[in-house]
Amino acid sequence: MPHALDRTASYRSRSRQLVLASLRSLAEQSRRGFAGGRAVDFPKSFLKIDQVVMVGMGGSALGSDVIRSVFFDRLKRPLSMVNGYDLPAAVSPRTLVVLSSYSGTTEEVLAVAESARRRRARITGLTIGGALGAWLRRHRLPWYQIDGGANPAGQPRLGLGYSVMGQLGLLSSLGLVSISGRTVARLADYLERRAWGFDIARSKRVNAAKQLAASLRSSLPLLVGAEHLSGSVHAFANQLNETAKTLATPWQLPELNHHLLEGLRYPPAAQRATMVIFSSRLYRSRLVRRVRVTRELVERAGLSASVVPVQGGDRLTEAFDLLVLAGYTSLYLSVLHGVDPLAIPTVNELKRRLGRAGR
Repeated sequence: MPHALDRTASYRSRSRQLVLASLRSLAEQSRRGFAGGRAVDFPKSFLKIDQVVMVGMGGSALGSDVIRSVFFDRLKRPLSMVNGYDLPAAVSPRTLVVLSSYSGTTEEVLAVAESARRRRARITGLTIGGALGAWLRRHRLPWYQIDGGANPAGQPRLGLGYSVMGQLGLLSSLGLVSISGRTVARLADYLERRAWGFDIARSKRVNAAKQLAASLRSSLPLLVGAEHLSGSVHAFANQLNETAKTLATPWQLPELNHHLLEGLRYPPAAQRATMVIFSSRLYRSRLVRRVRVTRELVERAGLSASVVPVQGGDRLTEAFDLLVLAGYTSLYLSVLHGVDPLAIPTVNELKRRLGRAGR
């Protein structure tokens, strides 16, 4: 009898079909996102900035984190992130504030928008519309309107091609990062090939995403990455949380080596954790050694640990390679848990209750 992850019936629900459609469209999202962001026409005043602040929450913040980790030493201005209601004190008229809210209804982002306007910052953003789109339009600000057609699931965590590449397009248009259309085309072609290797038609025997999901079924995933993969590891944890309804946490090397290794003894339930370390040939040699030694020490502590190499050959492609694995693994784990991969009822309840409290 075929494994549950290899049965066609496991994917017949509307939610799973929508999630699959979005996962299969990551390459197209990336093409549209970069083209859309790059096409935004900025006033000359936007060229006179000395820092970038990216604002977003949850899935809408993941793209910024991927960019920060991949381009941390290539961005021509310092980049920081805001995941809340307030801007840093250093924000000024020479600050570029990028507002990211896929739905356009994120209250924290809307609050920061008003604060940025009061500070006379240079403001742009990306969204499918909603209140944020209306606000950007009302104030005649340059922004990228996401078309959403390549993300039928509609959730921001499943529209990362729009988020990452849309913001890269905006930054490229302003000369803050160097990335060519040819690079984007190569990336999109790679993503289409890579997604096929993880798709439902590929059996668990040869499907790394199905194998990883099965290994995480009864454990607490500790996801570990370094350098250019750090943002993608954050996205992986977010997707496991929302799509697979699984408690998962992201960690970074070398930081975790300075404390986490001593925190694996108690409580006894910690022994159910599984550490997954994502490795890259692009890591500096010292980090390559840390990956090996960290795995050995975690296993000595009685926990399961594995090293999963990413592919791609350059920073951005490897970061996206991990995003593809994350999306499919989260879907497959949701199948094993028997949960709806698209619904987020608890998050929606929180938003409803906060909305009632605020009126």
